[in-house]
Amino acid sequence: MSKNWFRFGCIRMTIQHVQWRNGTAFYRRRIPADVQSYYGGKSYCIESLKTKDPAEAARKAQQTTIRLNSEWSLLRSSDPDEIALREQGMAILRKTPCF
Repeated sequence: MSKNWFRFGCIRMTIQHVQWRNGTAFYRRRIPADVQSYYGGKSYCIESLKTKDPAEAARKAQQTTIRLNSEWSLLRSSDPDEIALREQGMAILRKTPCF
């Protein structure tokens, strides 16, 4: 688990699962072994947070962590109908433009 610490005067901020590449924040987290098959066998999830601001990176990393935790708990579900419904919902969300 990666952690980054930033200091803004007397304020200290800890950010988990964030790596910096050329000043841009990237979310990097290990995918649990029991759900790796749903991600094509990948062992890490890496995506750009599209920011250079540490405070915004912390907020976006927290949102991504919450999203992944809920996805993984659903994938661990034993109900195949629930997984099929999730896949249909994700397909709809991918088609919808984000504003």
